[in-house]
Amino acid sequence: MIKIVDIQIENMDNAGCNNGNYPNARIIYEGSKLAPVMTLDVQTCGCHKGCHGLACLPKIGQTFRSFKELQDWVYPVEEEA
Repeated sequence: MIKIVDIQIENMDNAGCNNGNYPNARIIYEGSKLAPVMTLDVQTCGCHKGCHGLACLPKIGQTFRSFKELQDWVYPVEEEA
């Protein structure tokens, strides 16, 4: 089980969703007993919802069954029609 414990987002003037100014973010999560606290560094958009293939940020306290599930949530794959 993975639990999001903190999210740090770069403070950037004029961060946007389609202007090329995309802040870096660090997702900090509790993992397994072997690696109790881990990070995932990503680049996100101004709204943090994953515009233009950037990372969609989870909420603090959100849980995932595995790292793969976290990755799939942060970077959802769009299915072709």
